[in-house]
This record gives sequence, structure tokens and C-alpha cells, in this order.
Amino acid sequence: MVENPENENFCPDLIEILNGVPHGIALVDQDLRIIMMNRFLEALTGYSGEEVRGIYCDHVLRTGFGRNVQVFRQALDSGVACSIEGDILGLNRKKIPTRFTATPVVEPGGKGQALVLVLEDIADCQKTGGKKEVGTAKGLLGHSPKMQEIFELLPVLAQTDSSVLITGETGTGKDILAEAVHLASRRSKYPFIKVNCGALPESLLESELFGHVRGAFTGAHADKHGMFQLAQGGTIYLTEIGDL
Repeated sequence: MVENPENENFCPDLIEILNGVPHGIALVDQDLRIIMMNRFLEALTGYSGEEVRGIYCDHVLRTGFGRNVQVFRQALDSGVACSIEGDILGLNRKKIPTRFTATPVVEPGGKGQALVLVLEDIADCQKTGGKKEVGTAKGLLGHSPKMQEIFELLPVLAQTDSSVLITGETGTGKDILAEAVHLASRRSKYPFIKVNCGALPESLLESELFGHVRGAFTGAHADKHGMFQLAQGGTIYLTEIGDL
């Protein structure tokens, strides 16, 4: 029998290990309902594991992979892992090409009692035909003296915990540079959370950034982690911060 995370016997060390994995991970029961999910998947979906516990996984991941449910059920019945590709709707309803690997948790008898779903973002692989892009920094290419200065400065910035201000005209690659700093840092195994401050209504700004507890205001039916909490251990990237 698979323990519920609320049960005191559920290994807290396991949760910490899963939180350190740089991919989305969900543990679902035989009915494909969420038992728990790691911090990376919380950041990807915008939901906390607590508020989605017991909810059918497709309603949380918003994949539209109903046609593949049979594949997951076969994995449960056979005890054999499977891998499929599809899309999920991430935070802000952005479609993310994803590879799902479903590994059954097998108990005596050979039948799966639960599934471990690992979600891997494969957008970069699709863009490059499965080949990794070669460059001085992920997604960054440049030969000008100014770009070379950036390439030299990037690893220095990545080793600090100081806030970094990135300025530049629209389309110059500020988002890519921010992610490159994150990937070069010791925080790379934790979430990289991008927040468009200009798109947040003033009335929701505090709640979205810092979260809220159940009953804090009308419509707050459950505790919600803020973006800063979801980025714990990783990097939070605030775009259009001048609009605050």
C-alpha cells in the first residue's frame, strides 16, 4: 500500500529528494489521482501539492492526454514503465511539449499500486531536432566584444546570491540570459520561476508573489504558495519590474 504524504510514516526524506530533481514529478494512485508532486511541478502548474491532492491528474496537468490514460493503466496492470510525449498547459496557460515517463510502484503480485510520473520539458529538443545547441551559454550566441564581456561575467554572477538587474531593448535576449545565469548556478536543480509583473493586476499582486492562506479573502478556498515560495532554492525572474 502506498502511503499518503499526510501520514506520519510517509518518508519526508523522499519528498526532499524529489524536490531536488530538476523535472516535474507526480505520484498518482491507481485511479490516477494526485498523491503528491514535487516543487518543480508545483512551479510548472501553479498549484501546490496540498491543494491538488486527490484530484485527477489530467485536471491538474491540463494535458488533454485522455487518449493515453489506457497506456498508464496498462503500466499499472503490467508493472512495466512506459514513456509517451504530449503537451501540458503550464503556468499562464503556456503550452509546454513534454515527455511523460510513467513508472509503476510494484508490490508483491507484480501489479502496480501507484505511478510515478516524470515530466521532462522537451521544447529545446524539438527546436533543434534532438541535437543540443552549442554555444558559450545555453541559448546565447555572439561574437561581439560586448557579448564576450557578458559570457565572461555570467559565471561570476551565477556564483553569487545577489540580485541581478538585466536591462536591454525588447528582443535582445534578457529572458535567455536570466535562465543562463540560473543554469550556471548551484540553484540550477531547483525551479526557475518567471513572473511578468506587468501582467499582474494590482489587486492580485501581493497574493501571486507571496501567496495567501485559506479564507484570507473572498474566493481564497485553499492555501496557495506565492511565486517566491515556489522558487525556494532556485531563481525568481521578475520581468517588466518597472511596471510595479
